[in-house]
Amino acid sequence: MTARDPLPRDDNVSPCRLCGKPARHAFNRVILERYDTPYWECSACGSLQTSPPHWLEEAYAFRGVHIDVEQASRGVRNWICLAHYLRAYGVTRERCLDFGGSSGLLARLMRDSGFDFYCFDPYEMPRYADYFSVGELQPNEYSVITAFEVFEHFPDPRSDLGRVLQLGADLVVFTTLPYAGQGPDWDYLVPASGQHVFFYTEKALEGFGRQFGYTLRKTRAFHLYVRDDGAFAQAGLCAVEIPPASAGALLGATCWDSAATKQDTQYVRDRFLAEIRSGAGKA
Repeated sequence: MTARDPLPRDDNVSPCRLCGKPARHAFNRVILERYDTPYWECSACGSLQTSPPHWLEEAYAFRGVHIDVEQASRGVRNWICLAHYLRAYGVTRERCLDFGGSSGLLARLMRDSGFDFYCFDPYEMPRYADYFSVGELQPNEYSVITAFEVFEHFPDPRSDLGRVLQLGADLVVFTTLPYAGQGPDWDYLVPASGQHVFFYTEKALEGFGRQFGYTLRKTRAFHLYVRDDGAFAQAGLCAVEIPPASAGALLGATCWDSAATKQDTQYVRDRFLAEIRSGAGKA
């Protein structure tokens, strides 16, 4: 059976949206407080995924960050680490893209740090980088692409992640929490938001990258796709792990795991669920 062959009829099997091989039913969660949804674990690449997400228009109709109150502090953390990291490897004038850049905060901060960054997001106007946002993407236009907390949003990762890698950047810097058998209570599922729909194992990320000529590497802060024939192929890209002490102090001062943040998280979670139950934001 090839990746594109139809699977035998079985209510406990669904084709993996990344590799096409059989995925077995793992558990159910309720999406958006409305949709009792099966999650499937692939027997080949190991990835976890929801059933095909028919609810995305509804999920993205809610404005604001809602449950994701760490979005701002995460942007600051990524900025500090990324600016130090790219500068250490001589990235200065290269054209860079933040894929799925949301508000454009990271692109703005990276531009303020001297990098030629642009922002792309099909769901949101990058208000912090509105004059430096792009609507169309062309291959070989960007040397570096970042995608922080984006890949888990892809409804069709074979096509969507393939689209990112086909842009041909020498370096793709990204974050997503790998799936390693976590159960139905895994926080990263966030079923109330309905936006996290695919969860990759590191095996899946590595194998998919190889199809496009990339090697998967890791640092303490990021995952990396390094193009095998690109400018960074011979660089020791995992050597620089921690920003200088001054940046590290600023990093610690963002307090994304503080009691106040945890309190805000509970508040917005309760309010968001109440809005869902009342029908607010329904498409």
